[in-house]
Amino acid sequence: MATTLTNVGAGRFRHKVEIQRATTVDNGYGEPVITWATHVSRRAEVTPVTGLELWRLQQTQPTVSHKITLRYDSYSALNPKMRFKWGQRIFDILS
Repeated sequence: MATTLTNVGAGRFRHKVEIQRATTVDNGYGEPVITWATHVSRRAEVTPVTGLELWRLQQTQPTVSHKITLRYDSYSALNPKMRFKWGQRIFDILS
């Protein structure tokens, strides 16, 4: 669901989200434990998905509850192994 955003005002990106990536550390017993570290913080638009969009998206993907839109940034380089943190909420990256 890629869309091209042109002439988008800065006020649209009013939410601050953290882009996190998984890191592996030892737990003291030599066992690997996955923890999440903040890769970068960005301003974004977080919107709930409407009923029709949700129905369409569920046809090919797991449950989608929100759409997160942010400006392109080559440093962030998002991939499905990362996740968004918005306040106390966690969102997996599906595409």
